[in-house]
Amino acid sequence: MITVHFATLTALTILIGSSCSKAPAEGVTSTDPEGHSEGASPRYDGSVLYGRYCLSCHGETGIGDGVSATMLTIKPRDFTAGIFKFRSVVEGLPTDADLARTIVKGIGGTEMSAYETLPPEAIDALVQHVKSLTVGKIEVVDEEEAQELPGLVEVIEDKGTFYARVNWFELRGSGDPLEVGTPPKPTTEMVARGKELFEGIAACATCHGNEGHGDGDAGKDLKDDWGVPITPRNFTEDILKGGDDLQDIYQRIMLGIPGTPMPASGELLGGPDDAWAIVYYVQKLRRKLYIPK
Repeated sequence: MITVHFATLTALTILIGSSCSKAPAEGVTSTDPEGHSEGASPRYDGSVLYGRYCLSCHGETGIGDGVSATMLTIKPRDFTAGIFKFRSVVEGLPTDADLARTIVKGIGGTEMSAYETLPPEAIDALVQHVKSLTVGKIEVVDEEEAQELPGLVEVIEDKGTFYARVNWFELRGSGDPLEVGTPPKPTTEMVARGKELFEGIAACATCHGNEGHGDGDAGKDLKDDWGVPITPRNFTEDILKGGDDLQDIYQRIMLGIPGTPMPASGELLGGPDDAWAIVYYVQKLRRKLYIPK
């Protein structure tokens, strides 16, 4: 449970309000304050929308250093790292639809708000701008090698070492989507199988604990890829960050959560039936399972 004091909320509101007025200058003259282009065509400027809704936390260049970032309980995503937690693809970076879903629904249990009221065209404009910020660097042999990389932005030489600054989405792309399908009808036998897998080969209990309280021995002192302490989800109390639909839980089990210690279990399980069994056992731990008679 997150407790936010009134003074903190007030300060955060002031910071966010002040940063919203500092949208990037590009395209401002042809758009209104919401990033909507003037004229008949319903076009939106992603940089203006980003300045209004995202800048205060994620920062101008997307590294998560906005003026409000230090006041948040969860550090904002660093887009330049090219690591996104929630995706629907087996390999590669999330699809545009994945990014749009995060913007529209937000991330439960964090300060990442839901922007369900924005029209689809505005959401897409934001998605494209976020993707344009996902620029990081990799070491290369020389400038000639760098020129062959998709998404190359520039080549940097530092003390004889060459680095290519690349757009991660253009370099890596998105892979094939995970086939989720329609959730099967839950049964008592399926839930029992889920418990067996949860405590056994899938090793969920080592971090989440046998009863799902997030108190497993292996879950102590965990850190994400940025070195930030992270705790396993307490299924009996916590909101699921990646969404609490059955399909959302299925994806997290099969694909894991990049940038965190939460591994992908798809290759450990015997197939979709095993994954759905764990889904329903997790729902039982969350006290949200109903088995029709």
